[in-house]
Amino acid sequence: MTKADLVDAEWLELITSEVRGFIDRTLLKGAPIVPLSSVTGRGKDELLRILDEKIERHETHPRGRFVRLPVDRVFTMEGFGTVVTGTLWNGRLREGDRVSLMPRGLATRIKALEVHNERVTEAVAGQRVAVCLHSVDREAAERGDWLVLDDTLAPVSQVDVRLHALAGLAKPIPHRMRVRFYLGASEVMGRVVLLDREELKPGESGFAQIQLEDRIVAERGDRFVIRSFSPMFTLGGGKVLDVSGARRRRFRAEDLATLKVAEEGSLDDRVVERLGRAAVGLLEVELTQLLGPTSGRDQNRDRTTAR
Repeated sequence: MTKADLVDAEWLELITSEVRGFIDRTLLKGAPIVPLSSVTGRGKDELLRILDEKIERHETHPRGRFVRLPVDRVFTMEGFGTVVTGTLWNGRLREGDRVSLMPRGLATRIKALEVHNERVTEAVAGQRVAVCLHSVDREAAERGDWLVLDDTLAPVSQVDVRLHALAGLAKPIPHRMRVRFYLGASEVMGRVVLLDREELKPGESGFAQIQLEDRIVAERGDRFVIRSFSPMFTLGGGKVLDVSGARRRRFRAEDLATLKVAEEGSLDDRVVERLGRAAVGLLEVELTQLLGPTSGRDQNRDRTTAR
């Protein structure tokens, strides 16, 4: 809680109580509240101690199988050129790597990398990264783009998902509602096609297909948020299950069974299901994008499945 030096102890206690009442209705229930002042330094040591404890207990998990950086800022640096920034979701980026700006497919290479204002030759997942791109005009990149290694992820215009509606919604989410879809730093308009019901009531979850008005870069397992078109308020969110772009029919048992395997099946189950529906097989990169990241139980099977 910032600017703690501007109020007295009684007022700070009142505001802390109000904040606690608000966040205890969210996923942050029970989270510590630290009064902080950048002027006096109050709370800094306590905040750093809490962050260190959280980091020590935190288990890292891969966010997909591909190297991906969601672009959240673009600017021009004199003497260098166009720079894009973001938090690297997975993998590593190195100076000289051939990369592409998606979804437009603009091929380029990495001229230089910075992490926290320090020049580096390599950036790893979880780091905030500034990437200087070779021969890319400022107008060719924008917030919401994705920086990926060449010839890896293909952009898609629809995704099959497990969609959760917020419990506090005033009314259900109807079939074919127009929404704002958020993944990474991108915001794309789309429609919610409910596959197993006529409407999604507050607090419920179900299978849906999000049909987008522009392309995005997505993998199975990605988390997303949807908001209403206008006025804007958060409706819910969920997890991407399938990025194949397959046409789905509402209430069709075969399609719902496919999504069930995509959601809960082991890596072996998903590979068998995918290849069984492919008329002439799949390229390795296509299959990898469809399968998404492995879970703990999958990792022991990776070698067998690859053979």
